[in-house]
Amino acid sequence: MKKFNLNRFWQVFKRLMLVCSSTTLYTFLGLAAATFFILLGFTSPFTMKPMTNGELFFGIIQAFEPITMGFSIGYFFFVSNIISDLQRRQDRIGEIMLPATNLEKFIARILYVSIGYLVLCIAALVVGDVLQQIVSMVIHQGGRASLTGVILRNISHMEPSISWLFSLETMLVFNAFIVLGGVFFRKYAWIKILIAGSVISSLLTGLLVAVVYYIDSQTDYEIYMPKGLGADIAGHVTLWAIAGLMYWLAYKIYARLQVINNRWFNV
Repeated sequence: MKKFNLNRFWQVFKRLMLVCSSTTLYTFLGLAAATFFILLGFTSPFTMKPMTNGELFFGIIQAFEPITMGFSIGYFFFVSNIISDLQRRQDRIGEIMLPATNLEKFIARILYVSIGYLVLCIAALVVGDVLQQIVSMVIHQGGRASLTGVILRNISHMEPSISWLFSLETMLVFNAFIVLGGVFFRKYAWIKILIAGSVISSLLTGLLVAVVYYIDSQTDYEIYMPKGLGADIAGHVTLWAIAGLMYWLAYKIYARLQVINNRWFNV
């Protein structure tokens, strides 16, 4: 059972969705409720008078940023709880006894907290938007505006670019860091990930500033940002390497949890 098997992986993934069904449901309801109330708040709910679709459209556009921020915060919490269902010893034993490889179980968890959350966001956005339109039509005598429609129209007019790839790579690194923190910190993972991220970013920034200051003040070298295709490729490779390293470390920690009587440090 050393090779990756799609059938085993799918069975593990379905079991994980069943085990975390309550978390999935509560997350969806929370996202849908947040979407509904944010959208409603930007469509003049206390103005009981007729409004045109165009007037409501500007409010809908302004609601996009807080909704995106709320979804991003929810994403951080959701991914950081990647092994929240393995807090008890009996739960970990049940995970160990699954007829699947550690890699299959680990990838199933990554897809659940990453792709699964994206699906929940889309579903919550649609439901919250539909409810908002219904309420707006009642309050404003038929006037309504749809954020989902605006997003779909914008997506249809967007063209692929290098900035898309950079955004994807940045999100991948962000996801890998949260996954690593989620499997490393077993209790209150989100708080400890925030603290660790702040400390690491502060140390790296301080080190970078110190190196730049030393080179600028103590040597004859000039500092400049390289440009061109080679620099772009190096940047992309670096981001993928960082993400891959963090995923690998997270997998090693997860595999260590698959050992009975393993004395894992309780952090």
